[in-house]
Amino acid sequence: MKYLLFFLSLIFFFSCKNIPEKSPKDFAIQNTTSGKVLLRFHPKLNDQLEMMTLFLVDRPEDKNSKLDLSLEYKMRITATEDSLYTYTIDMQRVILNSEIDGLALKYDSSREDNGLAQVFGEQIKPILASQFTLQITDKAEVKNIEWQNQKIDLPYDQMAFSSISIPLPNEPVGVKDQWKKEINVNGITTEMVFEVEEITPNEVKINLHGKEKAKESTKLYGYYVLDRKTSFTKSGKINIYLKKEKQM
Repeated sequence: MKYLLFFLSLIFFFSCKNIPEKSPKDFAIQNTTSGKVLLRFHPKLNDQLEMMTLFLVDRPEDKNSKLDLSLEYKMRITATEDSLYTYTIDMQRVILNSEIDGLALKYDSSREDNGLAQVFGEQIKPILASQFTLQITDKAEVKNIEWQNQKIDLPYDQMAFSSISIPLPNEPVGVKDQWKKEINVNGITTEMVFEVEEITPNEVKINLHGKEKAKESTKLYGYYVLDRKTSFTKSGKINIYLKKEKQM
């Protein structure tokens, strides 16, 4: 029996448009009297954002495989209950540029396509025609993602929208402070450790490392940069190591 080590690199960027102007006292991430910061979500009813999420996925050992996925969407707070916030999300545009084993696929929902891109576009149409809701707590725990008009099964929906932030700690944190959380995405539970690297007036950079609970050979590490105005992710990178068995 031999083991093969696979390395995946996931880079993501979140861009927010039309963010209401806020003074530091209205930021989601606030300073405390102890000199630390309290990481929380504090959106208000009917707050609206225009978002763009870009995922870049590649396997450095395989130059013939890559996936670039861009999602453009509008988010609006439609319900608040205690510390649970419901966003209604309208997908505006999907752009995919992928290459797997030399087979290339380019797709842009804003234009007409043919061939393989047209086939992919038929699968995307229901997504663009349907709203969905995202429920998230004030500690950035994603509780539910649900399409309103029909059941749509996407391989990336939970991954994409679970990455808008990270599970936040219970207590205020400072540089070098750590906390642990378990994250479940698409049925896979990962044990994570987060550590604050840097705090600035506008951002908080947080490093992370973890392992899949069921397969300790699957490990990951990386970082997130959170926007202090919203607690949303501004950018981040996760490297994933997968060890698979190979019959000899």
